Amino acid sequence: MFLALGPHRRCLTLPGSLARREISGASVDDGYLAIRFVSAQHSASVSV
Repeated sequence: MFLALGPHRRCLTLPGSLARREISGASVDDGYLAIRFVSAQHSASVSV
């Protein structure tokens, strides 16, 4: 996953279980980035 915030850019390696999922959205709350992933059966939320 590639993240960009202003002049900062990062490439993060996701675990296989998340790398195969689509990203449904993201938000920043209290300085934490929360990324929402979807799959055919469930959704998961991971903060990085």
